Amino acid sequence: MGNKILQRAYYIIIPTLLIGISLGYTNFNIAFAALLPLLFMTNRHTLGVFLTMYGGPLGGVIRAMYPSLPVYGLLLRLIGFILIWELVVDLFSNNLRFFGLMALLLAVFGIFYMIGPQDEWAIDKYSAMCINGFIMIICYYAYCRSNVIDAECLYRLLIIAAICMFAYVVATLSIIPGQIYDYNWFREQSLSLRREYEEYDVNVVVGYQHVGMLLAYAVTIVLSQIKINKQTIILYVICGLHASLMSGCRQAVLAIVIVIALRMVVFTKKNLQQRMSMTRILGTFIGISLSYYAINFFFENVQSDVISYTLEEGDSGRQSLFLYAWNIFLNYPIMGAGIGGFHAITGEVWPHNFFLEALCETGLVGTTIIVTIAIATLVRKRVGLFFLTESNMFYFLVVITLFIRVMVSSDFTESIELYSAILTIPIAGRIISQTEENDNESQYV
Repeated sequence: MGNKILQRAYYIIIPTLLIGISLGYTNFNIAFAALLPLLFMTNRHTLGVFLTMYGGPLGGVIRAMYPSLPVYGLLLRLIGFILIWELVVDLFSNNLRFFGLMALLLAVFGIFYMIGPQDEWAIDKYSAMCINGFIMIICYYAYCRSNVIDAECLYRLLIIAAICMFAYVVATLSIIPGQIYDYNWFREQSLSLRREYEEYDVNVVVGYQHVGMLLAYAVTIVLSQIKINKQTIILYVICGLHASLMSGCRQAVLAIVIVIALRMVVFTKKNLQQRMSMTRILGTFIGISLSYYAINFFFENVQSDVISYTLEEGDSGRQSLFLYAWNIFLNYPIMGAGIGGFHAITGEVWPHNFFLEALCETGLVGTTIIVTIAIATLVRKRVGLFFLTESNMFYFLVVITLFIRVMVSSDFTESIELYSAILTIPIAGRIISQTEENDNESQYV
């Protein structure tokens, strides 16, 4: 009983902490104190998935704020693996051949690493791809396979971890918070001050994108529940959207908006119970279009220069990166410039688009192989949009959020996470049955 009361208290704690970021009373100590009880209130599998997926940056932040504590990102991830140990054993005991698909994919990337520059950047990039690829396939296997993942608890962990990161960046860079509905201050100040600090080799650990994507995953996961409480979900979505806007992370805001629209229009009771006729497809398209214009109107009237500018002008800052990547592909169309080739040729970090990065660094050959592995995996399982995890969550909403991320930012070191999620599908989760639809009809949203 006491545990339930404490969990309900977070309906007040979360928005209070978010408001406190802008008003200046939510510091790292307060946010971390709010996170600690959740670590003990959450069931073992949910906490294990949280720590294995997101323990790395969280551990880095805790270590930076409390240097005397023996807390490291790697240690938190190890604890996460221990908490889901039976699922890890099940993966390696009964489904190792599917785990080999990731090894095959990374071997393909390894070939393109060999034909690339093989400089320090390329070595670090390929090493990170291998580590993240293998770790995340275990994480998503556990996420799909466990039947006790608590989406609401996972949401609370993620959003308060994001608040901890807000407080950490504000404290580290001495940022001055703006007003509650000022969505410019965090991104603008953190970007300019981060560059200044990096000139003196001060490692800031996380930035606005880390914060924003953590919030995008939080909202996506809580919306992916097949059964949701409307009042609770409205509060969670408002808090997540507000915090992501405050972070200034455009791909996070875009992911949240699309996931909200899909959950309202596509992942509904009627669509679950009926086959998608032409009329339903047309209705879905109209619904998504109306959602888009409503959300566009909202963004045009919020105080966020980065969002408004993107809506009006597009992403002009990245168009040059897109052009660089396309020109590299034209010069190396068959095999590409190799892993790390984009950075070696342009001096820029990445093209901010998965397919452009694939084309310019692996050419037509590599891109065809990479895409074929993903499509073959989905076709083999005959996966539909309503594919569920064992904890009754729509898995494709998470996949869609990952896809949006890799199409807008980051490079292969993080894009490999999308493949980890896709390759997990043949060995975990299930297709929703008509029996479940009828039995739970009154609880679908």
